[in-house]
Amino acid sequence: LDYLVVRRKKGNPEPQPQTLNRENTVLRQMLRFALAHEWIVRMPQVPFLAEALTRRRRRDFTETEYRQLRIAAIKRIWEARRSDKGEIAHAYRNRQLLYDAIQLLANSGLRVDEMRTLTWRNVDWRNGDLILEHAGKTKSNRRLILRQAAIRALLRIKARRLRWQREQGLIIGIDPAEKIISLPCGTYIRDLKKSFHGALEAAGFVYNHAHERHALTSLRHTYATTSLTKPADKRPTLHVLALQMGTSERMINQTTAM
Repeated sequence: LDYLVVRRKKGNPEPQPQTLNRENTVLRQMLRFALAHEWIVRMPQVPFLAEALTRRRRRDFTETEYRQLRIAAIKRIWEARRSDKGEIAHAYRNRQLLYDAIQLLANSGLRVDEMRTLTWRNVDWRNGDLILEHAGKTKSNRRLILRQAAIRALLRIKARRLRWQREQGLIIGIDPAEKIISLPCGTYIRDLKKSFHGALEAAGFVYNHAHERHALTSLRHTYATTSLTKPADKRPTLHVLALQMGTSERMINQTTAM
């Protein structure tokens, strides 16, 4: 209880219950460790705060906002390309990868942590699908049907990798175990958050509060929204969409209602 008092005094506004619950999870782990080593004689009860009325999902991109983001991301690629400086050359490759990651997330329903674990072995080129095997934090196993924009993004990443190998005089070929979200040289990029924030700023997005800010996971929500707002004859059923995204129909209903 003293910890909660200290945490609440750290800033304004009041921290959300989900924030405190995440921190309390670590606190419980520490207490269990202390109990196992007999440093304490009993396990204190750390409260769990109800999240139902406060949990927010990251906002999705409207059609106009998504177009705005894509245009800004492309402009940033060309800006970096016009310079011969070494650090800008790195930025050029990084921004190319970001653009393709944006396209992949917004046109597949992938979670961000699932995208991070993707290897070329997961791509079924014949059918244009992704086959997830114990992917991401949820260890998801499912097949995703990709939209054409996502397939083109994968092809661009692959083409840049093969071009780099050719330029270096290396044996040309894609290692199935290589991570997809990598630079042409094969360097895996785990975190695109900083580059994504740069694209948001370039697109002119302004946020009054932190919880209003778009994040990479907003692109997954954008996929759900665009799927559910398609014409009736092209719209997937809620059951099919839940299978594609690796979630439940109840969760889709909850988040789209927010």
